[in-house]
Amino acid sequence: MGFLLFFTLAGAWSIATPIVGSPDEPSHIVRAAAVARGEINGREVMVKSSVGWIPTVFANSQFDLPEWYSELEGNNHCYEDNLNSAACAPKISNNTETAPATTAAGRYNPFYYVFVGWPSLLVAGPNAIYLMRLASAAFTAALLASALVTAAEWRRNARVVKIGVLTAATPMVLFLGGAVNPNGVESAAGLLAWTAILSMLMEHRPELLRRRLVRATVAMVIVLEIRPLGPIWIAGAVLTGLIVADRQALREILRSTGVRISAGIGVLATALALLWSHTHPDHSYIDAHLGHKRILHDTIIQSSDYFHGMIGNFGWLDTPAPFLTYLIWGGVLCAIGTLALMYGKGREIFAVLGTTFALFIIPIVAMLLQAGKLGEIWQGRYLLPLAVGLPLLTAMVISRRLPESSLPQLRLPLTVGVSLAMANVAAFYWALRRNGIGNVNLQAMAKMDWNPPYGWELWTVLYLVAAFALVWPLLGRTVQRVPGVPAAGSQPGTPDATTGQELSPRIPVRP
Repeated sequence: MGFLLFFTLAGAWSIATPIVGSPDEPSHIVRAAAVARGEINGREVMVKSSVGWIPTVFANSQFDLPEWYSELEGNNHCYEDNLNSAACAPKISNNTETAPATTAAGRYNPFYYVFVGWPSLLVAGPNAIYLMRLASAAFTAALLASALVTAAEWRRNARVVKIGVLTAATPMVLFLGGAVNPNGVESAAGLLAWTAILSMLMEHRPELLRRRLVRATVAMVIVLEIRPLGPIWIAGAVLTGLIVADRQALREILRSTGVRISAGIGVLATALALLWSHTHPDHSYIDAHLGHKRILHDTIIQSSDYFHGMIGNFGWLDTPAPFLTYLIWGGVLCAIGTLALMYGKGREIFAVLGTTFALFIIPIVAMLLQAGKLGEIWQGRYLLPLAVGLPLLTAMVISRRLPESSLPQLRLPLTVGVSLAMANVAAFYWALRRNGIGNVNLQAMAKMDWNPPYGWELWTVLYLVAAFALVWPLLGRTVQRVPGVPAAGSQPGTPDATTGQELSPRIPVRP
């Protein structure tokens, strides 16, 4: 059921997003189609462009593909960063004659593209793009569902751990997962890796060790192979897990032959990823000098943009989610983070603060290392494979430390679950509205200039149903009584109807 619901959410983004209406999608579509045809390495071509105001020369790759692929680049220019709807975009043809197609993703590891490129061999034009998107959505949904199942296996307060998974699966993760873009699958795999690794180390469950280990290994390989930063994301999850590890669980893991095999697979996957990066260097460069002070200043100033980019900034980062979405998601993160810091032990508090600090420092380090070559290209979505671990870690600390009968344990799933579902639907509706009628046009949704296949109403209803169905299992025990608190209308000193015990003594009244 979890897979079906996550696939509905990511799949709705796949259909309801205009063709090439997600970040860098033309490049990823060309790369996926080339890999599906066995073209792994293309011809290098240098293309002049700019990142902001900085002139840049990018090292792109060229492949021989059906001609319609060359029509993708620039297809969204008429509505990107302006007030137009997506209806102004030119139609994509089905022309299958061979022609050169250029991509900026030609040096990327082909691992992800093997899974999403195969539909391009079956059909052409927009139908091929929709099928490639749905293949990516299925890949993402399988990883997210596996993370949710892993959370549900917790012996204690599993509903709170599920809250961590749902908080980490932001609208941006679902949007990217429903596009031809490796960032979505990478983020979902990062979430599964964090869930499985922390579950193994924080909860001593020998009977579940094998399945958790298998999930962690699969997720680890995916994260390592998709992008060059994969080793950093996995190292962060493992290091955090070791900091908060239960001693019995750690001893069990160190004795396990399966863990040694998994570690060996991880080392091999890392070596293959590093070998690919070494043999496919990026020859891009910028025609300007950026001082370290300027880079540091710009990175700090853009911190809020990184937060928005992890929660939801759609299109080509030109469609921010509504304020309600940012408010709710930020509020949930602050609430579970505060509870974790209040009730966690020293090691757990250190892990939470350390992960939070890493989310601030990594963009600064990355920009200082990359800006001199590629410009100030860092975006919030690049942090998602690490950022998904923070709400998950805080939820696991809460689950571990708070009594099951405590007020936060009983009420948190209801409050957070419903709030996240509302914020998720609001983000989807807002993105649909922007694509259909533009940024500021006030005409009714029913009169949209651009409409996704089968109409916006269908996908909005499906998204709403799936979003609330996903949190429905969290609402089951919210009406349980909190021990020590009298039921409404009961008198102090009377027996509790459910426990038969006196709730509180009468207070003597002096004459």
